[in-house]
Amino acid sequence: MSRPSDPSPPAFDARRFKAMERAGFNRIAAHYAEGAHLRADLAIALLDAAALAPGQRVLDLASGPGLLARDAALRVAPGGTVLATDIAEGMLAEGARRCGEHADTPCFAAADAEHLCLADASVDRVLAGLALFIFPHPERALAEIHRVLVPGGRVALSVWGTRESVPLIHRAQDTIARLLPAPKVARPSVFRFGDTDLLAA
Repeated sequence: MSRPSDPSPPAFDARRFKAMERAGFNRIAAHYAEGAHLRADLAIALLDAAALAPGQRVLDLASGPGLLARDAALRVAPGGTVLATDIAEGMLAEGARRCGEHADTPCFAAADAEHLCLADASVDRVLAGLALFIFPHPERALAEIHRVLVPGGRVALSVWGTRESVPLIHRAQDTIARLLPAPKVARPSVFRFGDTDLLAA
């Protein structure tokens, strides 16, 4: 029996899944931010939970077009830095375009959350907004987060709740499944960390 944190499909291929996600997010990069207002309250709560302060070094995982990273950069100014990372270069390019050349702007860099090219104890805060369930091997991402955080550092992450608690998402998924062919690449459930006891473990 597979562990709850593992993707349930037996034929899951992490490499193909990442390639599919990268291509998919690159396709929608120019329009992804249009739905930001739907997640605004969640983003604010996540930033508050991170307890950001001026001068801190912040890593934002699965940053997409850097919406969370942009707001984080304002909170750690002056003197702070924010590194916005994602596997989809198109998303990062869109984020850089939106942020422009303002002084309090995140740095954007392609990176895999499961294999970070950062030194040990090199950041004060890690953000992962609606990201953990996307990672094929979340335990690897969590290990990397622990490695790059300074002692006493903090991670702030958000995940979807149980399937029943997020009707907008599961109804959209049901509609897609009914109208479109099954995906060629198996994917983990976005609700797999909806159980708070599992997430705490």
